[in-house]
Amino acid sequence: MERFVSFGGYSNDVFSLFGTHHALIMCSRNEAFGRVTLESLLAGRPVIGADSGGTSEMITNGQNGLLYRAGEAGDLCQRMIDLSNEYPMFDSRAISEAARKKFNRGNTLKQLEEIFK
Repeated sequence: MERFVSFGGYSNDVFSLFGTHHALIMCSRNEAFGRVTLESLLAGRPVIGADSGGTSEMITNGQNGLLYRAGEAGDLCQRMIDLSNEYPMFDSRAISEAARKKFNRGNTLKQLEEIFK
């Protein structure tokens, strides 16, 4: 696994890391709204994420990432293999543009207005 996966540790410049990495793995089982997931999408990087919480609302399986069954390491490993095999199908520009359209101030304000009506 060490040949394919790197654990870089803490960084103050996350966006520079996205330029040197192919994808993000978000393993949190109860992510309400994943800022790190969004940052990856904005950078045009697909996300392998647990199919739970906010992550499952942010990831469209096969379009901007892949979902795995939360807590199931074997399924996570399979999604990592899948991403490796299918990486060319992920369009970095489309991932970034879709994230910018969906997660912006205007949309957030509209959603809040609907909640508080």
